[in-house]
Amino acid sequence: MAYPILSLRPLGLSVPEYVQHLEEVVIRVLARFDISAGRMEKMRGVWVGKEKIAALGVHLSHWISKHGVALNVNTDLAPFNLINPCGITDRKVTSMAKILGRTLPMEEIESLTIQAFGEVFGFSIHEEPQKMLERYE
Repeated sequence: MAYPILSLRPLGLSVPEYVQHLEEVVIRVLARFDISAGRMEKMRGVWVGKEKIAALGVHLSHWISKHGVALNVNTDLAPFNLINPCGITDRKVTSMAKILGRTLPMEEIESLTIQAFGEVFGFSIHEEPQKMLERYE
């Protein structure tokens, strides 16, 4: 899950543009694993064929984003058989692990997501040493 907290005004983004940017971040991460993903008209999220691999939930307050995107990486998909995810009855849910046939290291997914986020939103992202963050704990 990625829950970016951003002020959309300085970025000049509308809500639909922000949602498209979040989808693009996921699409780029999946492409790094040779998973061809995209958008489906009138159905938010990221799709691999007819299967949903990432869901979005966006909330804004005073143009500040809350919530974000959930990418199914090593997700146990069995519980999705008991519900209609996102109210969709004629589509299934998938995961990266199911598509690739292996478990993926979350650290790699996190790193690629941060990198893709920077690319899509035009941010320069730098990792801070833990020592620098201790004052915020």
